[in-house]
Amino acid sequence: MILPKRVFNSPLIRYATFEDGSHINLIRINKPYANGNSYAIHDTTGGENKMYRSHNKALIDFYSRVLMSEGLIISGITGNAEY
Repeated sequence: MILPKRVFNSPLIRYATFEDGSHINLIRINKPYANGNSYAIHDTTGGENKMYRSHNKALIDFYSRVLMSEGLIISGITGNAEY
């Protein structure tokens, strides 16, 4: 899935970076879409980018992707609000 520009103009709330330079980011969308999508995962490890309505579902998918990937260098939480 190609994520819309609105996603990349929204705050990053969690991130994971890997040895090969790839990353997985959890983003809270500033202006939620009419269908309820409020969170997005931007994945450059070869996984699919995805959008979510629920914070919990997005968080579970973020951590499952991080745990299944190899070569984690750093993972963290930014100071941006999650809700």
